[in-house]
Amino acid sequence: MFWRVLLSFSFCHGAIGASRVIVTTQEPRQIFVDGMMVPNSIGTIRTAIPNIGAGEHTIAVHGLNGALLHGEKILVPDGADVRVQYIPGAAFVIAGATVSGGSAENIRAANQVAGAAGIGGASQNTTAQSQPRAGSRSPSTAEVISGAGMTGSRASSLQRVMASPTPANILTNSARGLHAMTAGAQAGVSFGKAPVVAQRIKRANVVYGEAVFQKASGASLLIYEDGHLIAHLGPGAASVRVQLEVGRRPLEVRSGEDYRVLFKGDLEVDARHIEQLNMSATSPPTATVRPWLWSNY
Repeated sequence: MFWRVLLSFSFCHGAIGASRVIVTTQEPRQIFVDGMMVPNSIGTIRTAIPNIGAGEHTIAVHGLNGALLHGEKILVPDGADVRVQYIPGAAFVIAGATVSGGSAENIRAANQVAGAAGIGGASQNTTAQSQPRAGSRSPSTAEVISGAGMTGSRASSLQRVMASPTPANILTNSARGLHAMTAGAQAGVSFGKAPVVAQRIKRANVVYGEAVFQKASGASLLIYEDGHLIAHLGPGAASVRVQLEVGRRPLEVRSGEDYRVLFKGDLEVDARHIEQLNMSATSPPTATVRPWLWSNY
């Protein structure tokens, strides 16, 4: 959205800038300009950076893992359409600009070459509009992106835009959010843990009843329901109280020594009454309180 707003105003107002840099790579990479990541460059092989100011800029190519692969400083002329091609293991292939030497003479020479060749189709009128007024200094691209070129009170960015919806104001205040996002992504900054979302655990609408399995003597027994162990009666006298879902529950009585199935049956579990089952390794279970609630098969 930021670049879209930037492009729309660049066609109507030449004061924002007229140069463009297009970076192409053989594989999807991340492109950084003056230390700032270009958001729309992630996962693409062609990245356009519109409305970049004339002068020295650092173009860097990073892998998708954030590792720096290559970077160079170039001199961007006024009204230029600069093409930068990255080939692994080689220097940038640059058209429309020169590799930076850091001197003002080189910048002026690059501007003259661009004007003579007509790069980008910039007219004299556009160049004149790009010149700052006497007594004022236009902020550089890096200053605008970082927010250093902003003036005025510490009111919110939205208030500034609503009070004075000029192209430069929209660009400046929109760039502050872009700076925070890209600076954090470049440095690998941790923005803290994700906020804990309140969770509401809804319990299943299941009604339970209780049963008591008891044994007077004999070897140990294992009680299974639908293949799941629910009770263990040790050797000798033993008693276990368990919770079961209300309704007809299929049970198995197995030997605690060799796990053989000794008896099978159904127990009708009631939510209001606790049923007792007498267990033995030699005879089928019997219900002591309500005999009809247990049936052998």
